[in-house]
Amino acid sequence: MSLVRKTVFVLLSLCLAQLGYTQHMGTKFGFELAQGKKKLDIPFEIYNNLIIVDVVLNKVIPLKFIVDTGVKTSILADRIYLDILHVDYDRSITLVGAAGGIGVEALIANNVSLEMPGLTCHGLSIFVMTEDYLRLGNSLGISVHGILGSELFNRFVVKVNYATRTLTLYEPSAFKRNPRGYEVYDLLIEESKPYIRASIVQGDTSTFDGKFLIDTGASHSAMLHVGSNEKIYVPEPNISALLGRGLSGDIYGKVGRISSISLGKFNFNSVLTSFPDSSSYQGIIGETKRQGTIGGNLMNRLHLIFDYSQKKLYVRKGSGYSRPFDTDMTGMEILATGVDFKIFLINEVRENTPAQRADIRAGDVIVKINHSRAYQLTLSQIYRIFNSKPGRKIHLKILRNQQVIKKTIVLERLI
Repeated sequence: MSLVRKTVFVLLSLCLAQLGYTQHMGTKFGFELAQGKKKLDIPFEIYNNLIIVDVVLNKVIPLKFIVDTGVKTSILADRIYLDILHVDYDRSITLVGAAGGIGVEALIANNVSLEMPGLTCHGLSIFVMTEDYLRLGNSLGISVHGILGSELFNRFVVKVNYATRTLTLYEPSAFKRNPRGYEVYDLLIEESKPYIRASIVQGDTSTFDGKFLIDTGASHSAMLHVGSNEKIYVPEPNISALLGRGLSGDIYGKVGRISSISLGKFNFNSVLTSFPDSSSYQGIIGETKRQGTIGGNLMNRLHLIFDYSQKKLYVRKGSGYSRPFDTDMTGMEILATGVDFKIFLINEVRENTPAQRADIRAGDVIVKINHSRAYQLTLSQIYRIFNSKPGRKIHLKILRNQQVIKKTIVLERLI
């Protein structure tokens, strides 16, 4: 999958006194488990290392939301869903991405409800995008309609099990601290976002401890900000890449490998790491004093329990703990388009890559991969094929100028 698909970066230092949960006498607001329940399991899907849950908006419309610790306030990606329900908006604001740039217009809707089996949320205030700036479906290959922010983590102790694809919510009063088999670490909660200390090794001698945002809404393994610490540098070899899309547009940078990242006793070697262009994130670096972000492609190797109320993170090894960090071995950036996201358009081909050597071009459409017709696959399945094994031959049929052409790509580890 693409190297980073952090779908949204929002600065929430705005004065939003009206945001939060609206209070009305005699009615419960916020997230609540079904009556008498102290614990709830919620299944989720994984696309590009992101956690996707099914929700029902205002008791009517079934949607899919990303569960994102990196966002304070929940977001609906397109106003059409509330417009058809004739929901009134409180006011409009301008949201600015963490990478800076020109902001985008959003509306504030109050008294929104979200439901999942066994869980309700009433009186939620959310940002509503005036149009689908984020284009989440194109990068994930499924319809994704919004982002569930910190409200869930502020309310419950949340266990994330990537292996079983289950979120477990605990009433804080019912959660037994220090669960067996877990290591416990201090969390720093700022603006309802979780930060942790981690140790980074670049090369043989460049070692430092830093402050990192734990971001379930980022698909990368790790991101480091050059300029936030004198020991951070872009390693060689590296590749130029589209790192993701934020509110202010596409975010570019480099991707390379660092020697290791350590979270306490948990150590990860040869970690694929993103380095956004130096012009990006300067505002957020200055405001948060962080050195980077830890994302889903590292966290999915662990079992995690977030306890915001006690400012603790419980961690133990997951089944994929020792899995190597690999990425696309073709040099292609692919977008899923069409009604069901079953048309796979090659958006970019990087220089000196297997795709370029095979004369694959931007604008080509993938029709067949080996023995499978492309529409039978998901975008995630396609990327798994494309980063499966160096030296593997991938036979493609592509559509170019209304002509079907056969191509063969030999996979190569590019970093």
